[in-house]
Amino acid sequence: MMFCKESISYEMDSLIYLVISFFRGMFQLCMVLY
Repeated sequence: MMFCKESISYEMDSLIYLVISFFRGMFQLCMVLY
């Protein structure tokens, strides 16, 4: 139970990090274009 819960939270953390890095990359791209 505990291991399963930690695995899910780790998946969420990596997903959130991926989204944040994606938006940061898009923001930098917009700054470069404009």
